[in-house]
This record gives sequence, C-alpha cells and structure tokens, in this order.
Amino acid sequence: MLVARGDCAVIHYDRNARGFNQIQRALAGHPRIGFARRHRCGWGDWSLVASTLAALRTGMGMFAQASHFYLVSGDCMPIQPSDMIKSQIFAQDKDYIETKDFFESGWIKTGLSEERLIYRHPFNERRHTRLFYKCLALQRRFDLRRPLPRGLHMRIGSQWFCLRRTTCEAVLGFLDQRPDVLRFFKMVWIPDECALQTLVWHLVPEVQIENQSPTFLMFTDYGMPVSFHNDHADILPLQDAFFARKVSPCAKGLRKSLQIRWMQSDGESPHHMDARNLASYVSRRGRMGLRDAPRAWDRAKNLSPDCQVLIIVSKKWSVGKSFTQQVVAATGAKDLGYFFDEIISGMPDLGGIARDMDRRYLDPASLVQLVFQFFETRFLVFCIDPCRLSFLEALHDTLPGLSVLELQCEFSDQDLSGHAQRIGLLSADMNPADLNLWPMLRCELEEESMRIRNARLPRHFCLKEGAPEENLIHTIAESLQVPHQKAQAIVRSARLFDD
Repeated sequence: MLVARGDCAVIHYDRNARGFNQIQRALAGHPRIGFARRHRCGWGDWSLVASTLAALRTGMGMFAQASHFYLVSGDCMPIQPSDMIKSQIFAQDKDYIETKDFFESGWIKTGLSEERLIYRHPFNERRHTRLFYKCLALQRRFDLRRPLPRGLHMRIGSQWFCLRRTTCEAVLGFLDQRPDVLRFFKMVWIPDECALQTLVWHLVPEVQIENQSPTFLMFTDYGMPVSFHNDHADILPLQDAFFARKVSPCAKGLRKSLQIRWMQSDGESPHHMDARNLASYVSRRGRMGLRDAPRAWDRAKNLSPDCQVLIIVSKKWSVGKSFTQQVVAATGAKDLGYFFDEIISGMPDLGGIARDMDRRYLDPASLVQLVFQFFETRFLVFCIDPCRLSFLEALHDTLPGLSVLELQCEFSDQDLSGHAQRIGLLSADMNPADLNLWPMLRCELEEESMRIRNARLPRHFCLKEGAPEENLIHTIAESLQVPHQKAQAIVRSARLFDD
C-alpha cells in the first residue's frame, strides 16, 4: 500500500521477532522496498534509535530520489490521501518533528526526568528491572552524574517524524563527527524521545521546524495508549496529522477505509478537529454526578437572613445575561454575570479570583459570602451554566436566601453548533453534519435540565420558552419577590428568550 503511489519504503524488522524470512521472500526484488540492518529492539533503550538510523542510512543509500523520510511503525496507518500528504509536505520547506525543551516544557508527566540524561543506563528497565534500579541507586548514592554533551540544548518529543533529506544528512554527518554525542545517547534512558529531537533542533533553524508530530496518537487519562477501531473511522481523517498510530490489527473495516483514502488522488483538505477534546468530553460525561467527598475543614456559612441570592440558570449565555440586566434594572441587585464560567471585569481580587477560575471552584459558598461583604449589598444575582449542578446544591445547602430561576430555552441547530464549538467539539469551518452530534447534544441538554429538576431545590422556579405571558409574570414576581406590575414590566421589556 505505501509504495503503490510511487513512494519508497525501508523496513527495519526487529531481530527478536519471527517471520522476517517470509516478508523478505515476498518483497524480494521490489525496486522501491529495502531492508535495513536488523537490531534487537528493547523498549526505552538505544536500539530503537539505532534501528531508525540504520533505516535512514539504507534509505538514503538506495533511493537517491527520496526528498523526505517519514518514520512509521507497523501499527501506523495513513489517515490522509497520499497526494494530499505530499502536497502539504512539499508546500513548505520544513521538518515535521516535535521538539520541546527537555527541562522546562513539562513534557514528561511521570517517572524519571533529568535522571534519564545525567546518569548512565546500561540495563533495560523492562528486561532487567532489578539491575536497572540498582545501577540508578548506586549512581545517585555516589553522585556519579555526567555532563551533557558540549554545545547541545536537550530537547524532547514524540519519536515520530518526517525529515527532509538534507536534515537526515546533517544528523548522520554530525554523529559521525561527534562520537561523544553518540556515546552519550547510547546510555540515555528512552533516547528515542530526545536524541533526534535534540539533534534536529541543533542543526536546523527553528523557522524550518514544524514543531509537532506528523503522526496522531492519543493516551487515556490513565497514561495508556489508545488503540483505534472501526468506530473511529469518521474521526481519524479529521485530525491534523498524516498518519495515526495504534490502529488495531482487528479493525479490518477501519484499515480498509484508510487504505482506500490513501489511494485517492483528489481528496479535499479536511476540516480539522482534535479527537483528544472529544475523548476528554466523553470521559467527563461518563463521570457525571461524581464529586469530591466533603472536606473535613468545611464549616457552615452564615449570611444575614435578609441577604438574597438569585441564580439564573441558562444554557444560552446571551439570554441569561440579557435577563440579568433587566433584573438589575428592576431590583438594584449586584450583577456578577456567569461568575463560575468566565472571567469578567470589575471583580475584586479576593486572593486571585478575579483572574483564576480554578480558585472559584474550591469553596463557592464562602466565595459568595466574600462577594457579599465586598460589595456591601443585600441582593446578589449571577448566572450559571446548567452543567454546574454540584455548585447549585452546595450553594443551596449553605445560603439560606437562595433562589434558582431556570430559563428553559429551545435550541436550534445553529445554537447547538455554537455550543459544540465552545466546548471544543467542532472548529468554526467544520460541517457539523459530518459527525451527527445533534442527537447527543440535545439529549445532554435535556439531561442537564432534568437533573436540576430532580435535585428538588426548595426555591426552584422555571421560565419555559413559549409559555403564556401570565405564567412568566407570575413566576418572575414570585422568584424575585417583586409586585405583579414590576414583573410584567420585566417580561415585556426583556424579550426573555431572544439572543
């Protein structure tokens, strides 16, 4: 498949694996396929880089016409047409490789970090676990650190790349001239994540590096790689990448569709969406309803009995903000907007809450009490998204003068499109019909409203779009504790459900 469109391929086959003779016989004599010198590969050790360099040397020697070299593994599959990939690569004179600062980027989430470099690792952690950690402990004990190679700024990133021929020549020539660098990386732990990333950054101007991996891959929130199956067929072509890694060998349908896509000669450039955002969104939905256990140091929040808090619940933020303005005009309340959903101007610092959303989530009831004291008001009104049910429950348990007024809006396809873009499921130039998200989103919005009703908050009022005007007036008068005439003025001037 890979060479059917005129490209070439070099195969490095692990010496630990069986089946090489059958592959070699099946592909023998093919003018666009070569075989690199084989290495026994082990996860996290130098053999992975050595096999990559061997494949590069073989490819550069066999295929003088090759202008770019793309590293893929056996479970990678192209997710874009071959012509489209080549046109994008040739359109700009750049190398595609992720290369981040080793020490400052935070790329390494867990496990060894600086120790990968400053200590020597002659043993493989997975094959010789006890020897690996014994050797590391001895070096720590006797402070057997080693200096980093002279003149190199250490970088780190994904091992998958697409490099220009000139860059590959520069890397191989550099290693031939600097045996000290070669010796250094041979004793690094997981050098495939830092060796070529460091050398390319050292040898190529930064403006000529597209600092991202050309291969799409995902990890779960448990740190495990995600395997792609048949039900990912509509998502993978939308990723901003050329290949995808970890396509399951059992996903026959997915592999067939990607093979057909690879052979297309007139494929259109896709509208990109990041499947990582979608995966995070689905994961959050799966955990919906779970909260942290109550903190032992929580204490009752005491407000004066005549202090009144009105929370306007609206999924349409523009509707919630417009209605809030009418409430403020009629009652003189202090308006905080979507206090727990966005940064707004005019807020007191109060320990950083004016600029940091995460701090507002720690203890919302105490925060509301502080805002009351700062503004010296008796009536506070703010909006909240229906997904913040846990906040509503926490506030209702601790604030005696709390009322909740829910605005139940109807949602058009355009509304759902805007909502999907806001939460990162769609890009602005993407056709939402490609993913058929509307049924899932409508169901989610209905479930959010249902959960609020099921919470049975004592002072929960609801204004439903399309309800008779008299019903709206009665609900507003009761929830705001204002005369009928004032409630009528709010309904007629606010145009409640207009965006």
